[in-house]
Parts: sequence; C-alpha cells; structure tokens
Amino acid sequence: MNLSERLRRVREEIDAACLDAGRRTDSVCLIAVSKRFGADAIREAFAAGQVDFGENYAEELVGKAAVLTTDIRWHWIGHIQRRNVKKLDQTPVLVHTLSRLDVLEQFHKRYGKELPDFLVQVNIGREPQKSGIMPDQLEAFLDAVEQVAYDVTIRGLMVIPPRVDNVKAARSAFAQTRELGNRHQKRFFNQRVELSMGMSSDYALAISEGATMVRIGTKIFGDRPSSVRKEG
Repeated sequence: MNLSERLRRVREEIDAACLDAGRRTDSVCLIAVSKRFGADAIREAFAAGQVDFGENYAEELVGKAAVLTTDIRWHWIGHIQRRNVKKLDQTPVLVHTLSRLDVLEQFHKRYGKELPDFLVQVNIGREPQKSGIMPDQLEAFLDAVEQVAYDVTIRGLMVIPPRVDNVKAARSAFAQTRELGNRHQKRFFNQRVELSMGMSSDYALAISEGATMVRIGTKIFGDRPSSVRKEG
C-alpha cells in the first residue's frame, strides 16, 4: 500500500469514527505528522489532497517550507523553546504546544501582530516527564496569557495522554480534556474549542470524545526514518 492509499484509508477511518459518534465528517481536521520525512513524501500527500502537516523541529519546518508550496498549512506540534521561535521564518498556522509564558513573549517579539494562533498543552495525566500545564492550573495560565499578549488567539487545548492499554483510562483522559475546554470556553476561547488529541493508535477513541484535530504520522507515512534527507 502506497502513501496515497494509506492516507485514503486513514480518512475513511476518521469519517467512520465521526459517524459512529454522531458527528459531521468535516468536524475533524487531519494533521499529517511529517517530522523526519522529506519533502517528496509531503508532496505526495499534498497531491492526494492533504493540506495540514505537523512538524516538531524548527530547522525541518523552515527547510521544508522553503521548497514546498505555500498552500500547505504548517502546525507546530512538538515541544517548543524560546530559541526555536527565533529560527522560524515561516509562521505556523497553529502552535499546539504553548505551555510557557516566555515562549509566548518570544513569539510576540518575533511576529508582532502576525502571531500564529495557539493551543495550550495540558498535562492531562500529570506526568512529570511531559510538558504541559496541569489541569488545575489552566485557568491561572490563561489569565496570565491575556496579560502577556492581549491580542493572542487561544483556540483550545492539546494533550498527549498517558500510554495505557486500558481503553477506559484513555477515554477518561480525552473526556477530561473535553470538559476542561468546555469549562473555559466562554471566557477564553473564540468560537468552538479546538481539541488536538488522538494519534495513530487512538484517534478513533479521541474522536468519540470530541477531538477536533488528530495528529497522525506512521499510519500515513510509514515507519519514521531517524533523520530527514534534504530534498529540493
């Protein structure tokens, strides 16, 4: 099965998960996680109709954006630090992993009024090895965001749930994220709350609990190479 066929199958599975949950099939955005894959793979996916791509590393995003069509919508889905922001000369359409005020300040300094939109990463499993705001600290963080950059647009939340074999536990993590978003929607989020949750192993479950964005890499591109080859 080639890349285009794998992409088509993933889309069909997303549509089926939406229908099972009583949702419209266009209510979920597929983000193809292209980190470590070269420009040719992204071109093939784009030719098959995929527009949203997720990257984790500044150097990769900048290098790929330089040789690929400007019609691609880039998403930053990896951990981000201040030094990463300085390297960007391509504004992501959405940064999924905001969890530090100093990073937001750097974005504001770098882009001014051309800021990307953001999601706040929540450490829903309270895991010490993971980044993200603790659930009970989310409101205070959102308050602080408004003080740092009143003109910033926070569109919702992103989570990487704990690795569990128990479907009930995984569903609980996604449900908690949805509830957090709903709780703070009226005050902090514009329009609907975006929920970036669900990856190759659990995106159908995430959709059943309200995910509006799923981040899928290996089921589309295959096994990830250890490094990306520079391509033109």
